[in-house]
Formats: sequence, C-alpha cells, structure tokens
Amino acid sequence: LLGRFPALSGVDLTIHAGETVLLRGPNGAGKTTVLHLCAGLLRPESGGVRVLDHDLTEVVGRRSVRRRVALLGHATGLYDDLTVGENLRFWARAAGLSAVEADRRTGRDLVDALIGDAVAAGGTVVVSSHELDRVAALSPRTVTLAGGAVVDGPATDSGGIR
Repeated sequence: LLGRFPALSGVDLTIHAGETVLLRGPNGAGKTTVLHLCAGLLRPESGGVRVLDHDLTEVVGRRSVRRRVALLGHATGLYDDLTVGENLRFWARAAGLSAVEADRRTGRDLVDALIGDAVAAGGTVVVSSHELDRVAALSPRTVTLAGGAVVDGPATDSGGIR
C-alpha cells in the first residue's frame, strides 16, 4: 500500500528462470514495487508472491530470497567518503572486474555487461529503465504496467506476482 491506495492491483506475472524481462510503464505504474517485491524487500498486503520457489508472504521466504536476488536501484551507489578512484576499485571488486576493466566499462556499459553476464550464467533478469531503447535490446520480453496492473505483455502462467 502507498498510503491508503494499493501500489499493485491484481498483477499476475510469471517470469521463468533464465528469462530477461523489461518492465515498462509511466511513473507510478508499479515497476519499482514489483522489483522490490521480487527482491524480498516488501511484504505483499494480499495475494501471493513466489520468487525462486519461496513464498514471499512469509518472513522466512523474504529472507531466503534476499540472499539470492540482487537489486540495482537508481541511486548512485557511490560512497561520499571515498574518492572516485576508490569507488571505482570498490565496485570493480564487487563486480569481479579489475579496476582497468571497470574503468573501460563505466556507467551504462557496465550495467549492460553485468546484465549480459547474469544471463550468460543462467540468471533471470527483470529490468526497468527510463532508457527504453537501450534496455529493450537486452530484453526479449516486455511487460507494461499501468495503474499497478499488467496492461500489455501477457503473464505466461499463473502463480507469479499477484
């Protein structure tokens, strides 16, 4: 709920293992809420959410998913008390890159590479961005949200996010 209004209303969406899906829609459509649910950061007020076969209506399910799901938000992720070089070296280590590789693959290119690496390793990626042309090339499937509901890009099976 956002205040007294539901952030999502009847979203039924299944995303299969190894799939890359672009969530698109206007501001306030529910994209961030879906991503936070999938990462186990929110508890659904009603209905059911299963991610990696964990029931996210239960605390233990959300905890288990948080250990296995990464969420890259729109915040910079930089530490104010570190220099630019120190931030670059820190995030390079976190991404498994050398500082030289990270310097070559900065910003958007690094995110694109991380998405590609995750998919190549068999990971599932759900992405939302204001740069639709760029991320659409990375995502074979697009799901459009509006008003907290899926309006385009059919859910494939039942049992997903509701």
